[in-house]
Amino acid sequence: YTSRTQFHKFSNACPEGCFWCVSPKDGIVWKHPEDAVAALVAGHRGAWHDSIAIVDNNLAAHYGYMRETCELLSRSAVAHVPKHGKATVTGMRPELIHALGEAGFVRIAYGIESFDGNVRAQLGKVYSDEDATACLEHSLGAGIRPEINLILCSPFETLASLKYTLEQAALWSGERDCWIAVVLGLYCTVGTGTHPPGLSIVTRKGSQGEHPWIFAPGAEVSDIFFESISRYNADLLSLRERVNAPIPHHVKSLLKCATLSHIIGTDASAFERTIERQLKQPYVHI
Repeated sequence: YTSRTQFHKFSNACPEGCFWCVSPKDGIVWKHPEDAVAALVAGHRGAWHDSIAIVDNNLAAHYGYMRETCELLSRSAVAHVPKHGKATVTGMRPELIHALGEAGFVRIAYGIESFDGNVRAQLGKVYSDEDATACLEHSLGAGIRPEINLILCSPFETLASLKYTLEQAALWSGERDCWIAVVLGLYCTVGTGTHPPGLSIVTRKGSQGEHPWIFAPGAEVSDIFFESISRYNADLLSLRERVNAPIPHHVKSLLKCATLSHIIGTDASAFERTIERQLKQPYVHI
């Protein structure tokens, strides 16, 4: 469901120091905004491409560069084409969000990771609840639909933080119609940087033997995490059979939230209603 999307990159750069991130961060691909926009326009096939995904790690990494790029995009031949991208809360300012909206961005994925400030801090995200809320509100005000990326059951998760994050995810996805993208567990992939001491690694067997899988979930949510894996797979199979179609990424994330909510005994109805609504909405994966 993304085959008509044009993928483009301006920069890999991201100033965030997340120890678990393995994305390349080797800087600007196009030195001048004019060249970046010219290459995007040259690669666009108007009769085929119906959306554009900017696959930069962080659109807010180079503030001045991106402001100028947005200005050029807003006057380009692809100004009207819906655009999707990723950014961090810490790098975003209202002026840049407005510029992205003017340039045709309809969605920005933000690495919120958790709505609990203590969990966020240990994951390397050093912004306040107020900062996160303001970023999401400014995006909605600029006509940009935020995507909230979450890591659930990380090593720093507690039962209270998991409940609170699910409550907030239900609110933002249900009442404000944000996208939700969920990763269950903090993945320990090959190339993961030096991580804080005391984190144990859970391995998984594969065709090549055992290999690192995730950092062990927090003690309070460990059993919940492992139960959620099997229950989510069963719930996904049931949903796929009911709708008789592949389940897109954003709906899978909502289903993970609903499954976890059932396990910990909180209300899952908001997620279930949003699943039915967003099943009918196209999603561009970035």
